[in-house]
This record gives sequence, C-alpha cells and structure tokens, in this order.
Amino acid sequence: MYFRKLKSSFCVLAICCLLHSLEISAQSPEVLYRDSLLRGVDSSKGIDKFNNLFELFRISLPNDKRTAEDFALKALEISKELKDTLLIIKANNALGYTKMEMGYARLAIKYFESALSLARLSQSKPEIKSQIK
Repeated sequence: MYFRKLKSSFCVLAICCLLHSLEISAQSPEVLYRDSLLRGVDSSKGIDKFNNLFELFRISLPNDKRTAEDFALKALEISKELKDTLLIIKANNALGYTKMEMGYARLAIKYFESALSLARLSQSKPEIKSQIK
C-alpha cells in the first residue's frame, strides 16, 4: 500500500517536471533572445551594456513603447558615462523616434535636434546624413 502511494506520487512529480521542461523549451526564440539580452545588461559594462540596451530598445519598440523608452534612456545614461559622442547621438535618435511613435512630436524634435547638434559638433558626416533623410 505504501509503495503504491509512493509510486503514484513519483509519477505525478515526474509529469510535473516534464510539463515544466516542455514549458521552458516552448518559449519563443524572441523571448529567449530578450531574456539573454536582459542577462547581458546585468552582467556587462561599457559599450557592451549600451549595445544590449539599444538592442532591447529596438526589439521592444513595436510592442511596448514605454519599455523601449526606458531602454533608450538607460542607453543614453551609459553613453554619457562613456563620453562617447556617437553613442549619445544614437541614444538621442532612439529617444526621438520613441517620442515620435508615442505622439509627442515636440519632445521628439528636441531629441533629434540634440543628436543633430552633437553630430555637427563632432563633424560626424554619416550621423548628419541620417538626420536629413
């Protein structure tokens, strides 16, 4: 009698473990990619952290503009810490695009103008061209 209960408990536990492993493996590649980027943000520093945040911004923008904005703001912070003008330009453009998508045209213009003025100061021709298009 005791062994039957133990055997049935073991079967239930085995089934639960199997369902849990199937649930984990059934996650979409996009979710797994996003999770790996989030882990990368936590474990990386410098330009790698910026790149992870910028990629999270890029993949979040179509579905969740607020989250995309948060990632772009964090990327801007990192770029300012690094004092990397091109990264600051890129983050400002990302914030401008996010604000534009959210319907805040005046705020978007401020971010785009900031990016453009930095690009002009640094004489970064490709960044200026991307603003004009």
